[in-house]
Amino acid sequence: MTNKDGNTTVGGLSADRRRFLQVTAGLGAASVLGVNTAQAQQSTEITDWHDLDAVRDGLDEEYVLVNDLDETTSGYDEQVADPDGSWEPIGDWDIDEDVEFSGTFDGNGHEIAELEITRPDQEYVGLFAGITGTITDVTLAGLEVTGQENVGGLIGRNTGEVVRTSVSGDVTGQTSVGGLAGFNNGTVVQESSARVDVTGERNVGGLLGFSSSQDVEETFVNGDITGQERVGGLIGWHEAGEVSNSFATGDIDANSDSVGGLVGRFGRDTDPGINLSAVLAGAYWDTTTTGTDESVGEIKDDGVTIDINNDVAGLATEEMQGNEAELNMEALYFDETWQIVADPDDYPILQWQEVPDGEEDELEDIDDADAETMDEADDDVPGFGFGGALLSVGGVAYLLKRRLGTTGSDTQ
Repeated sequence: MTNKDGNTTVGGLSADRRRFLQVTAGLGAASVLGVNTAQAQQSTEITDWHDLDAVRDGLDEEYVLVNDLDETTSGYDEQVADPDGSWEPIGDWDIDEDVEFSGTFDGNGHEIAELEITRPDQEYVGLFAGITGTITDVTLAGLEVTGQENVGGLIGRNTGEVVRTSVSGDVTGQTSVGGLAGFNNGTVVQESSARVDVTGERNVGGLLGFSSSQDVEETFVNGDITGQERVGGLIGWHEAGEVSNSFATGDIDANSDSVGGLVGRFGRDTDPGINLSAVLAGAYWDTTTTGTDESVGEIKDDGVTIDINNDVAGLATEEMQGNEAELNMEALYFDETWQIVADPDDYPILQWQEVPDGEEDELEDIDDADAETMDEADDDVPGFGFGGALLSVGGVAYLLKRRLGTTGSDTQ
């Protein structure tokens, strides 16, 4: 039909207005799904285990995972199940040889499941042996990793940046063994978690075995930790840098004085000749499950300034779960980073992580109500309210997110 201005309309909308909706909706969808078009054009897509294995042939390049990988995905037998030692860690560690992964690995909200590595005599063991680059937005589930020294589920040695990652399974080694990374002196480890049973001898932690000089923030650990000395719920030995806004809840089994609910050894035992500081702030541990009332097992202050803030606290299980968590764990940013888990009560999780089953029905009911309201204001445009679309691309992105219900990060 034609409106009073002589413009052709469809369903009450002019062609120009409809084109506007189509363009902004497309941009909004890209925003909701976490797609950076320019970056996607430059990144190599990983669709199966063969593609993942090929990352070792371009250690300084950019990669994006475009679907989940598991034992049914092409290449699993050739790259994981059949080889002696199972998966071969990507890259290596030798600061003089540039053999570390120095590129960008974007997990894009996807999961890598059933990773197996059996290399008990090898150093730098994990999905990646060593990195100086960046790893983001990836989940490793059901992994089984065994190495000797500098052993982690995701990385053997991290000197890069790790953001929004999650690891679950079992990690075993001897020295510097962690659920996420064995050895860490990276730029930052942020918004990451480990639900891993970790076993080692020295420098054994639920998240990191050994960490130095850099920040670890907004992380949590839930898994059994077994070691002999320098054993911590979060980090086995934290030499320097800040640990903040984090918590640990796993059972700790170690026969040593250097055992702590958060950190086994805190600080240095030799003077490095430079000014260093070791800070522990806004961190919590479950005194019931960890079996210890000490946040830190032992403190070493040779050449390092020690600062353990007053907001570091041991809490009982019930004080860290459900709605009680927000009341008792005040240092965590529930408005920005963390979310409460209730019905049934459990420990907090990060906001990017999947909502527990107990709350999914409630959220679906809310989304259904929102969808019904938006449908009433559709202006005959299926799935979108015209007024909201006119507000901004961000507004359309929000509407799309509510309509789609699930984004890439929600599938973890």
